[in-house]
Amino acid sequence: MIDPKRQAELRESIEIFFFAYRAFTTPPDRILAERGLGRVHHRILYFVARSPGIAVNALLGVLDVSKQALHAPLRELVDKGLIAATPA
Repeated sequence: MIDPKRQAELRESIEIFFFAYRAFTTPPDRILAERGLGRVHHRILYFVARSPGIAVNALLGVLDVSKQALHAPLRELVDKGLIAATPA
């Protein structure tokens, strides 16, 4: 069993982490929403910008998502001209 004092400290740390995460993600979420995008789009844009020319299979591995989960948001980014896709 965890010491009650330690348990209180851990809960406080988790709460601080939650509020920090919310403060960190709220502004980008607003900007993305104005453009009709969400966090999944942001993750894709980030990793594509970090590794230009990344293959879809490699992106799937980095994001740890299925092809089905990646297909629609990736297609939206291509359609908006934010990402260029070229056949291998």
